[in-house]
Amino acid sequence: MQNLLPQTCRSCRGRFWLERLPQGAILCPYCGATVSDRGQPERRGDTVPAWTVHHGTAVPGIRTEDGLIILGDEGRGRQLARVPLPPGASLGREGTVQALPVSHPDVVAVVLIRDHSGYRGGWELLTLPREDCPLRDKLELPWEETCPVCEWRGRHGPYPTNPLRAQDLGRLIAEGRCAQGGAGRMGGGPEYLIAARPGEFCIHRWGRLYGAPRFVGVRIHPDGRVETWDVMDALSSTRAAESW
Repeated sequence: MQNLLPQTCRSCRGRFWLERLPQGAILCPYCGATVSDRGQPERRGDTVPAWTVHHGTAVPGIRTEDGLIILGDEGRGRQLARVPLPPGASLGREGTVQALPVSHPDVVAVVLIRDHSGYRGGWELLTLPREDCPLRDKLELPWEETCPVCEWRGRHGPYPTNPLRAQDLGRLIAEGRCAQGGAGRMGGGPEYLIAARPGEFCIHRWGRLYGAPRFVGVRIHPDGRVETWDVMDALSSTRAAESW
């Protein structure tokens, strides 16, 4: 038992018994991350899966053009970013990159978050809400008023939520910006390329969505999988199940 140490692996975010190797390093028996004596993962050059989150859906792979990952647009109110692929990137069909090398042990996936703006709207990153507003069917809100519980203006929504930066999800590799209209003033939002850590967050969209989800939940698993879901549908199902 002297060679087993209770630690928290920062690569897979779990509590495990970690094995101390003869040279003094610590190896996580579940995710395989190498951890130094101080409990900090060492730098490594593994590849991690690449994902694109677009229109509220997570799709494996990131499309490239001439060996570049393109973010944003050109023009007024826009920002174009061209990111060259690093050596060792794994390309699939039609120039889609499937895996990318990383040097940070806490990174489990490279995620491209496309513009999620509705027509004449925008979008933002939020912490993942856990409950729907209890006043949704009990209090009608005028557009200019704010709900005293969920703090959404003009309509009820999930809560609690706090704004997030792209850097809060991992390491921001590049950022672009899309816009609508010739002058770029009719709506639009950023696009992010992130070397992401395990975790979950919410994409809040506004504008004309034509039936698409207003709140999209995103979960990045420790094994590099990315999944998305309609937050309001999930909260409604939970509330219905608790009503039995």
